[in-house]
Amino acid sequence: MKNLILIFTLISLVSCTTTSVITNSKHAQVFVDGQYEGKGSVVEIPSWGSRATVEIKAKENGQSNVMRVTRKFTFSTLVVSLFTYGLGLLFYWQLPDTIVMPRPASINIDPWNPMSGTDPWLAQ
Repeated sequence: MKNLILIFTLISLVSCTTTSVITNSKHAQVFVDGQYEGKGSVVEIPSWGSRATVEIKAKENGQSNVMRVTRKFTFSTLVVSLFTYGLGLLFYWQLPDTIVMPRPASINIDPWNPMSGTDPWLAQ
């Protein structure tokens, strides 16, 4: 019974950890693995999960920036796995505390002279 209470206590404490995704725009929409997570300069996402690469995308005005972040084995992973009979080794890998995602540079094109802009497709 004590082990069961300890396991539920650890899981409840561990499940509260989040990762901050910081963008340099308060209008950027943040998607994690294709799922909308929020809008703004700071978005909180759960930091723990199975050992996998997470794709984070910031979109604004039709432009997007994609970043792939891999969860890491941490000391918390080891501690949780000791009290959960090894399940922490499968399901408690963590993302970093903070992920900074710059938005892509906007392309400024003069409508009267499209060749004067910084669009890489039109540059010669």
